[in-house]
Amino acid sequence: LADYNTAAYRDGKKSVIGLDQFGLTYTRDHMVYKIGRQDATVGTTALLYSRSDSNVGKHYFVDGISAAGKVGAMDISALFAQEDNAGSDNNRIYAIRTGYSPRDDFNFGLTLGRYHYDGGENTNHWAVDGTRSFGKHSLTAEYAKSNSSNENKAYAVTWNYNCDVKTALYITGFRVETNGDMGQQSDFDNDNRGVYYGVTHQFSDADGVELTYKQQKTISGGQDNTKFEATFTHSF
Repeated sequence: LADYNTAAYRDGKKSVIGLDQFGLTYTRDHMVYKIGRQDATVGTTALLYSRSDSNVGKHYFVDGISAAGKVGAMDISALFAQEDNAGSDNNRIYAIRTGYSPRDDFNFGLTLGRYHYDGGENTNHWAVDGTRSFGKHSLTAEYAKSNSSNENKAYAVTWNYNCDVKTALYITGFRVETNGDMGQQSDFDNDNRGVYYGVTHQFSDADGVELTYKQQKTISGGQDNTKFEATFTHSF
């Protein structure tokens, strides 16, 4: 239920199917632009914000403009959007990341963002990240902080191993404090710390599966919040 928007449906609803992304995708040179309703992530590991395309249900994406690609030697990604929520809240997200690769096996970057929260605290955010690749292995780390007065930090460290062209393994350690992400919508559960163990496998160009065991606890109360997720993806 973590990635299912139960607020958009009446109590007791057990199944739903919907198409809730529409707009334009425009490619020019080394940049890709999206205009309209779309999925959205902020941060290299989606540490700051995530409404990913694996979410299910209406009112779970954003409306706006995003851009991603390369400008010269720099990696650039930007998002200017408003959440499509079940209620009347018009929360808005502004974010930009710049990254640089001094060599083929290393990249580092800086993310700046602002979350405009209707009826709540508006917050400014920054994050730094780095990725180092060596053979079949890669290591990615990201650290984020907001201007909230307390519980304002988050981090994630991921090791990934490509077994072959179809299968990969990963282990991720993380901690996201209550005010460490944007609107409490990190790809990692807010107010939680723990370790993810995952495997991805691509059956074909169109079909893939991801299995993740999320061993985690809440930071504030130490309550066990472990879960297992399986995601099947089909592209067409």
